[in-house]
Amino acid sequence: MEALRKKDLSDPLFLLWKNRTVDFMKAYQEQNVAGMLANCTEDCIVAFLPLGSAGKGNVHEVGKAIWDNIIECFPTIDNTVHSVVKENGDVRCEASIMGKQEKDFAGLVSKGNTFEEDHIFIFKMDDTGFIKEISVNWDHDNFVAQLTGEKNSETHEMNKEERNKLLHQIAADYVTKGLGGKNFESIPYHEEVELRAPIHPNGSQEAMIGRDFIKANWWAPLPDLVASTELLDTYTNKDLSGATAEFYCHISNPKCTLRIVDRFVVDDEGKIIRQENFFDPRDITNPGWR
Repeated sequence: MEALRKKDLSDPLFLLWKNRTVDFMKAYQEQNVAGMLANCTEDCIVAFLPLGSAGKGNVHEVGKAIWDNIIECFPTIDNTVHSVVKENGDVRCEASIMGKQEKDFAGLVSKGNTFEEDHIFIFKMDDTGFIKEISVNWDHDNFVAQLTGEKNSETHEMNKEERNKLLHQIAADYVTKGLGGKNFESIPYHEEVELRAPIHPNGSQEAMIGRDFIKANWWAPLPDLVASTELLDTYTNKDLSGATAEFYCHISNPKCTLRIVDRFVVDDEGKIIRQENFFDPRDITNPGWR
């Protein structure tokens, strides 16, 4: 956890936010709820998104009750923080949380099973660097399945051939139906998708987060700029977690043709959770440079 306290003098405000986030997660790792809450304002609101209205309220009441219950029912609860980044003016923390159930929890009878589930924490900070809002998201169905040992009978587990075919189709459809067809709704983006692209105020080093944000800020001008697309090929990786599309994108203004590669990471439900866009932007940003 301490390794995350990497000094970044280029952004002292984010360094303050990052340290606050690390302190919060470290206290969670130590099962110190009081220490977690010490990083929050008195009126801080927490929302455990999969729990709906029952999981939303003042962090010192709703949050404390839920975390106390988790620690009681999962006495080995632990977390591993994978990343702490700034996005859209907030702090996004990705972490894996794991533990073994020892007591009944939220209507789930204890079977002594363990779980490990990826979580996304979004922290909003106040002007003094304390946390004023928290949202927590995870795959609740998968969490329940791990604890109960029951698999959703309605979920069809694809074989490798089916998965490979799906990934190729997602990559091809993005080029032909989405970008070429000017149809954002045809792209199977996850609600919390991350996208990196050269044409972005902060460059490709900072991801754009969220389907709605991407639609409003990145996609909005594309239908007027893209004249047509020409798919060259699609590829999948060895573990079938993602796909890549290679294509020509014909731009109407300034008139030019871009050779683009888009790389996609796709979840088990066929939703794009990460995308990275690669091309030389100079024909757009500096027409006539050749």
